[in-house]
Amino acid sequence: MSHRLREAMRVLKMDPIGGAGKTVEADETFVGGKARNRAYREPPPKEAVMALVERGGRVASFHVPKRHPRRR
Repeated sequence: MSHRLREAMRVLKMDPIGGAGKTVEADETFVGGKARNRAYREPPPKEAVMALVERGGRVASFHVPKRHPRRR
């Protein structure tokens, strides 16, 4: 099992996604625990993750260390 975890955490050098005639979609999500089952502590803040998906092709996702708050 540990070799699978190491492989999943490996940093890859990626070629640019997209190009002529390619469509790239972008999406973000927030990853983190829920507040339940945390006896007396505050839950840690959720972290932003960005994903780029090339239609019919590759996927690249990465952590966004700093982000601007949403304007409403």
